[in-house]
Amino acid sequence: QVYDQPVLRRHGMPLPDVTRIVDTIMLHRSADSEMPHDLDFLASMRTDAPKWKGHDHAAWPSDAALHEYCVRDVAVTARIAPGLRDEVVRGGQQGVYAGDLELQRLAIGMHRAGVVVDRDEQARHAGRLREAMGVAAARAEGAAPGASPNLARADPVRAALLRSRDGLRLHSTEVYTPQGDPSVNKDAVYELLRRDLPLQTRAFLDALLDYRRAQKALTAFVDNLVADPETGRVHATWNPHSTAVGRLSCSGPNLQTIPDTKIDTDSLRSMFVAAPGCVLVGADYDQLHMRIVAARAPVAAWLETFDRMARGETGPSADIHKVSAALFYSKQPEAVEGYERSFVKILTFGCVYGAGVRTLQMQMAHVRDPATGDRPFARMTFDEARALRAKFLRTYPEIPRWWDREVREWRSGGEVRSMVYGRTRRLNDLRGGYDSDEEGLSDIVNAPVIGTEADIAGGNWASYRAMRAVGWPDFGDGRGLGGAGLTMHVHDALYAEVAEHRAEEAKAALQWSMETVLKWEGREVQITCKPKAGHRWSDLA
Repeated sequence: QVYDQPVLRRHGMPLPDVTRIVDTIMLHRSADSEMPHDLDFLASMRTDAPKWKGHDHAAWPSDAALHEYCVRDVAVTARIAPGLRDEVVRGGQQGVYAGDLELQRLAIGMHRAGVVVDRDEQARHAGRLREAMGVAAARAEGAAPGASPNLARADPVRAALLRSRDGLRLHSTEVYTPQGDPSVNKDAVYELLRRDLPLQTRAFLDALLDYRRAQKALTAFVDNLVADPETGRVHATWNPHSTAVGRLSCSGPNLQTIPDTKIDTDSLRSMFVAAPGCVLVGADYDQLHMRIVAARAPVAAWLETFDRMARGETGPSADIHKVSAALFYSKQPEAVEGYERSFVKILTFGCVYGAGVRTLQMQMAHVRDPATGDRPFARMTFDEARALRAKFLRTYPEIPRWWDREVREWRSGGEVRSMVYGRTRRLNDLRGGYDSDEEGLSDIVNAPVIGTEADIAGGNWASYRAMRAVGWPDFGDGRGLGGAGLTMHVHDALYAEVAEHRAEEAKAALQWSMETVLKWEGREVQITCKPKAGHRWSDLA
């Protein structure tokens, strides 16, 4: 349907009633989210049909071959649909399936709506990033005199890092390529930065990371922004069935991974603008994951703080990250310094999902101050990371107790479920073994949290309501508020283009669409957002 519906609409053909559609891809996603969902795979697993999908759709050998292909599509779908439907019902996933169909409608609508790109701003960012690459390359050459390595290729970088310099020869990294060579990928570079290196070598690694960051931004987010000649807009592809957790994915370009102004003060989001006479209106949830964990764990201090915020209280005692830092440092919230708040915020998000010590060490090493470029935790040792994690878990004893419950329930029931619509994850990859200290634990505790985020922010709740509130001009009930309507869904945020004079109406509609109350085992947490309007996406940070 993600493919068929846009094609039918493009050629002016009537769309089927969505309530009468049985979509095998979405059925299988609801029944078994971790396996492939394409018809080829389902046919190979559930029927005796041979593979028939390998044809070149632009050059059929004959009409008969095309007709046979179409008949096989219909016949296989008819054979597998009843069994998939029964699995969805037995697993109690009917609500998940209904929500996924709405998420599919959202994906189709956002693709058709597209987003406007400011070509002047795109050119400015392209020039800025190319200049940044040149500066980084010059810094790298200065830190590796005589080498002049090409930072875009791995072999010259590897040679520059491993050659003798002033009597010192660097050891190989702990990360290797499939061919057995010492890797110089991002993980390997961060592993090197944790060592006691000469200042010259550290300067080379910093320059290498800056070069790669600018190069990735240029190639992934700037050079590939190609507007449709008919609409003048970039029409990204939003995929509702490629993730197991219920989120959308995005490609061509991937709008979900463009850094915001908190990460990059000169954010690439400034390239995306509203059409003339319109504004962009958007909202992201306030501390959505922390609110989910607060209810599920439960964490008493966080629940109390979110209650204060819901009552409209302000100040340090209603700032969740200041409260967390105050508990961590054993002081009052009003006495927490800004750097202490930032540090504990980073530590909280590193620990709360069950990250092991080594993972936490790596996550902290990646943290960079966007204003100064400094990496304050790049040289954090394993023992320091272990001590910080232990102190965090002593500060919040509810967290390890929650982890233990999640693991026991997964082992006894063979699955975990999201909190609103019960989306099932079996975590099949962990069946061969589970390490309680590292990634297995993270997978188990993450699944219901991310799944609940999808319940709240995805097709099951906010998107369904938002489609009816700000929709698209020629989609569904005909709403669009004078603009293209909903244009982007970035995990826990929704964005729409509306007529400028209807901005306040759209802000109220988004807030109505997104806000709710999460209820879990007798506890309630208000889920809130703060809509904003502006002419550029970067204005909504």
